[in-house]
Amino acid sequence: MSFNIDVAINYMYQLQKDGVSYSMYGSRIGTDGTDDCSGAVYEALRQGGMPSAGYVLNTESIHNWLLANG
Repeated sequence: MSFNIDVAINYMYQLQKDGVSYSMYGSRIGTDGTDDCSGAVYEALRQGGMPSAGYVLNTESIHNWLLANG
């Protein structure tokens, strides 16, 4: 697995630039103009090269995914 932290960070900056707002009830990853904390972090890491978990992770599930992916 190749991971690029700069790509992940730039994704977060792009969310800010695009005016994406916080919501736990929308897409959670910015695709509809909203995201939540764990969804944004998960998608940023995905953009940086981390493998998909198959669904948008939450605060509880992201920990094990991170451990499983080093």
